[in-house]
Amino acid sequence: MTQSLRKHKINILKAVHIVRTGLSKAGVDRSYVKVFAIGFNKTATTSIDTLFGKLGYQARYHGTAWRPEKAHRVHWQWQAFSDGKPDNFKRLDQIYPRARFILNTRDPLEWLDSRYQHVILEKKLGRVPKMFIGNPRPKLSRLGSCVGIHIT
Repeated sequence: MTQSLRKHKINILKAVHIVRTGLSKAGVDRSYVKVFAIGFNKTATTSIDTLFGKLGYQARYHGTAWRPEKAHRVHWQWQAFSDGKPDNFKRLDQIYPRARFILNTRDPLEWLDSRYQHVILEKKLGRVPKMFIGNPRPKLSRLGSCVGIHIT
C-alpha cells in the first residue's frame, strides 16, 4: 500500500470514529464505546495496545496526546487509548458515559527496575528522557504518584 493511500485510509477511519463517537454520545450507536487503559508507563501499555488490535479495535491510540483533559480532538478520532493515565479520568467518564476503563498496575519494585532499564536503554541509544534534562538526579519522591494508582 502506498503511503498516500495509507494516509487516506487513516483519515477515513478517523472520520468514521468521529461520527460514531457523536452517535454514541447521542445514544444512537449503543454498540460503540471508548476504552481507556489507565496506568503508568512500563505497566504493559504496549501489550494492551496490541490486545486492543487483536480484539478488533481498528482506531487505537498509543501515546501521550490523549492524556490532557482538553484533548477532545484526539478523543473523538480514536476508540481505544493506552500509555499512561489521563489528567482527569473522571471527566472522561462524564464526557463518554459508556466508556470502559482498564486499570493496569505493576509491583512498585518491578516497575522501578523496568523504568530504570528503560532509561539505560534510552541513554545507550542517545535519547535522553525529558525528566533528566537539566535534572540529572530526579527525586525518588516523584515516583510515588506514578506507581500506586488507586481508583475509588
